[in-house]
Amino acid sequence: MNVKRLVAAAVLVTALAGIWIWWTSDRRRLNARLDEIESLFEKSGPEDQLTSFGRTRQIVAMFAPGFVASARPYEGAITDSQQLAAIVMRYRDGSERIEIGDREREVAIDSPRGTAETTAVFAVKGSRGGGPGGETFRARIAWMRTDGVWKVQEFEVLEVLEGSLLGF
Repeated sequence: MNVKRLVAAAVLVTALAGIWIWWTSDRRRLNARLDEIESLFEKSGPEDQLTSFGRTRQIVAMFAPGFVASARPYEGAITDSQQLAAIVMRYRDGSERIEIGDREREVAIDSPRGTAETTAVFAVKGSRGGGPGGETFRARIAWMRTDGVWKVQEFEVLEVLEGSLLGF
């Protein structure tokens, strides 16, 4: 009986250690961070100004100081948090509904340097004043770990695959 308990305890400790390693892994944290950004950008219906401002503020807070966002040829390089907030707010406020998903997500991590890179194909669906529509584009996100938190250092649209970016 003692052997069974010892084996059960060893299995439990091993499982807990595996869960702990996975939970604290940079890969899981980066994927969760990107999921959080997508979720904040989404919109299921009309929002009051306070909700809109709060979500915009949370999105902008996920960008590192000195960030660069490039959605050429639709927007120039964005390096100012106020400019980013204005664009995010204009896009979200001008939309009745926004859904975001991604596929082909690849993550490369350089833990010693505290940097990482994610590439993915993003699909944005929604409805604006002109009716429903969608866009699909491939983008690259460079991440920087600051005080243990992953923040966006660079966001770059690499290729528009379908639709017209930011216009549905």
